[in-house]
Amino acid sequence: MIPWGLFSLVSAAANAGYLFGLKRLSGENNEDLVAAGSFLSASVVLLILEILSGGLHAPGPFLLPAIAGTTVLNALALLLVFRAFRHTDISIAAPMLSFTPAVLLLISPLFEGSNLTARGIVGVVTIVAGSYVLSAPRCGGSLMAPFIALKEDHGVRAMLVVAVLYAFSSQLDRAVVQQSDPFLGSSMVTMLLGLFFLIRAGPRRLSGPVPPHPWHTRVKIAVIGLLLAIEIAGLNAAFLFAPVPYAIALKRTSGVFSVLLGCLLGGEKGLFQRAVGSGVMAIGAAVVVLSVP
Repeated sequence: MIPWGLFSLVSAAANAGYLFGLKRLSGENNEDLVAAGSFLSASVVLLILEILSGGLHAPGPFLLPAIAGTTVLNALALLLVFRAFRHTDISIAAPMLSFTPAVLLLISPLFEGSNLTARGIVGVVTIVAGSYVLSAPRCGGSLMAPFIALKEDHGVRAMLVVAVLYAFSSQLDRAVVQQSDPFLGSSMVTMLLGLFFLIRAGPRRLSGPVPPHPWHTRVKIAVIGLLLAIEIAGLNAAFLFAPVPYAIALKRTSGVFSVLLGCLLGGEKGLFQRAVGSGVMAIGAAVVVLSVP
């Protein structure tokens, strides 16, 4: 497989593990502290990788604006992810992120000059079909199932908004890489996100006692932080070889991994229907990958 594709698949697998661990830990602990710990851990790992790769690189003139923009968008996205996790299963919520490549096909001309092609339209339709298959079992299998899911499932709606936010943040993430390297700029972004969620956790501490996290919980938070660092590093490496729609479309196969983790390890039901829906969405993502000449 060509290098960028391998990097994107590694990022996809790490993303699925990160989301699964994030939902499990945030359900048992203060979600803001879990987010803060995972981002700060990822920042340390990325900074270590930066040093091991040859030291700090000279930043470009647009690095700070790109960092500010993607930090804001990712903070908003994660707040919505937490809301989605409180309303729906991860195996239904996470695959909604497969719509990010569809949004990228629309906005990429503004950033990269890429055009929407007939093959790209087929890919988008395939992703929507996968969404239908994924949602139908929860809504009785009617033809209106996806619309019913959007109306009744707060988690689905929240994750669709997250998909749009990630489309725009992905373009800024690539700018961060271009203005620095695969590690330096992203370590700054994750550090800022970690500090943001640490500050958010403050009012909850002031409003009442927060039980200390036992060591095994702290280790788990560090582990999902490591997965987050792997996800970011893999995707950033893919950005060096491919346009954003290519890299993100292949990364969104993480929905398939999320279904498997949610059903096999999380005890969520409906593995077959959700696996079929996620598989169709993954096929659509693959078609989108091939749509950019």
